[in-house]
Amino acid sequence: MIYTWWALTAAHDFFSVIFICILRWDEPHEWPPLFGSLSEAYSLRRFWGVFWHSLNRSLADAYLPLACLCLGLRGNKNTIHPALRALWVFFFSAVFHAAANCAQFGRPNMAKEMKFFMANFAVCHAETV
Repeated sequence: MIYTWWALTAAHDFFSVIFICILRWDEPHEWPPLFGSLSEAYSLRRFWGVFWHSLNRSLADAYLPLACLCLGLRGNKNTIHPALRALWVFFFSAVFHAAANCAQFGRPNMAKEMKFFMANFAVCHAETV
């Protein structure tokens, strides 16, 4: 986890310097920090929702209506129950982490990723209820 935090933060900082200071294409407010304060992560739900990066959250939200349509559910991303929305984000994360691990290490591990992310969803949901 520390390596991931470091790598993502370093890449974010590097590219923010390029796009803000060198190319002058962006403003500093367009590059908010990727991670929140670790002191705010006092539960698993707050770890994922407040501290950890949300890089895939908007992408997952964009495909939420399509996923609901495939499941026969009506509504859009604003009317879907928050628990279903969170389930979708965790599922989406599992699929993308498995794909990245397969591409990087050559081992498909969808079952392990799915178990990890679905267990995290279950604990976060239990904290909410």
